[in-house]
Amino acid sequence: MNRQDIIQSIERAPILKDMEYFLGKLGESIPLTENENFKMPFIMDLNIGLTWSKPDSKRILQHQHPEVVLLFHLVRNAGLYQVEGRGKQKAFVPVKEEVDYFQSLNKVEQYFYLIEVYWRECDFEDMDDGMRDPLVQVMEYLLIQYLVREEETPERMNHAHWNDYNLKVLKVHGLAFCVFGWLEDFDPKLFWDTDLRPKIEVNLTALGEAFVEPLVLKRNPVLWNRQEMRETFFEEIPFFAELKKALVLPKENEAYIDAFREVVGEDILQRGFVHKVKEVVANTKGSFDFRVKLGKGLWRDIRLSKKATLHDLACVIIDAYEFDFDHLYAFYMDNKWWSRKKVYNLDEYPFAEDAVLGELELYKGSKFKFLFDFGHEWRFEVAVIGEPSKEEKNRTYSLLASVGKAPEQYGNEGW
Repeated sequence: MNRQDIIQSIERAPILKDMEYFLGKLGESIPLTENENFKMPFIMDLNIGLTWSKPDSKRILQHQHPEVVLLFHLVRNAGLYQVEGRGKQKAFVPVKEEVDYFQSLNKVEQYFYLIEVYWRECDFEDMDDGMRDPLVQVMEYLLIQYLVREEETPERMNHAHWNDYNLKVLKVHGLAFCVFGWLEDFDPKLFWDTDLRPKIEVNLTALGEAFVEPLVLKRNPVLWNRQEMRETFFEEIPFFAELKKALVLPKENEAYIDAFREVVGEDILQRGFVHKVKEVVANTKGSFDFRVKLGKGLWRDIRLSKKATLHDLACVIIDAYEFDFDHLYAFYMDNKWWSRKKVYNLDEYPFAEDAVLGELELYKGSKFKFLFDFGHEWRFEVAVIGEPSKEEKNRTYSLLASVGKAPEQYGNEGW
């Protein structure tokens, strides 16, 4: 596939048409549910014009529509739109300068902008509704296709044949490969019909063939995704040892799109970083008021400086419940037990001692979970109930309210 054909394939990729349609539908503001999802009437209307619309449906929730999930995560992680409001009054609103920047790009630049957001910024597990290790499934397919191309052994060819079950495991990511133009066309009912079980093959397009080596070897998410990635996620992949040996380590100041310059041509990608890396604006003035519940009728209200860290908060919670701070802990910042979006006090990134409260995008109404002692599993529910302007001294706190008697840490009470 020559470079001109690659450029034409990129310009025809469904993701560009669907993103233009999606941004037009979003407009100035779209109301969201309390869980920060689109409401059903908007999804039903949006569904009509998408490449992979859900057919003959009278009811669609956001997590049931893979392309809506993909588009939502792309614009949110790119910083094109952001969530504003509290509780049941949340809305998805544009960040005008970011939307204007994206729309100023040509089609090829927009395409690579969106690839970079998808591959680097998005949390693959969140996008796949908590499905077990979806990134493993994604990388397994790309890796096998790459290895099959290099050496067509029977074992590898067997792995290269997908069936519809594998597609439903991938859900969002299988569809993402389609809208980016990496997979050949196939019956879209495979995304919707849970009773469909024919044996099928899904193959890379010529564009997918051109991109598989950069995506697998030069821009592997193990090294490039901003979310917490560990090599242990990939140990289940066939031929993982071969992949590990072949990975190309990032060079200092290397741009994400540099890996694709040889594929599409230096003159095409001249802007350097097409996707502007978003920065979290720290807000460390004032304090947070937290309600930390350990059960029905049992909680502590705590005020802590925004300059404090998650480790400070862990110490404060344990002190407020008069426990001994003699065990490990974990914060689950997406409010889901055992999620991978957590911060340990272990020597693993991200570190609780580095996580400043004012830099975590917390607001009144934010909820997350705190687990103390992995043996006894003391499970605390944490909610932000206020943001007073008064600032507590760092590493100190005020106990605003104490309701209910704390259980004995090592007794029978509270088990």
